[in-house]
Amino acid sequence: MARNANCQAMSYSEYLQFREEDVAARAHRRWLLRGSPEGSFDLDWFRAEAEIDQQFLAGLELGIAA
Repeated sequence: MARNANCQAMSYSEYLQFREEDVAARAHRRWLLRGSPEGSFDLDWFRAEAEIDQQFLAGLELGIAA
């Protein structure tokens, strides 16, 4: 996540507070790296959401996040 590279250290409330902003930043970077094609930003948004959510859930499974 843009705000905290180790999102495992974030509490759930912190995660929710920053999730949308972090998803937007990650999705925008992905979109730019793909050459900014028209009409395809949703694909990058959904992938960014999945990546960020997986990182957070991995932290929960490890018992790191509160």
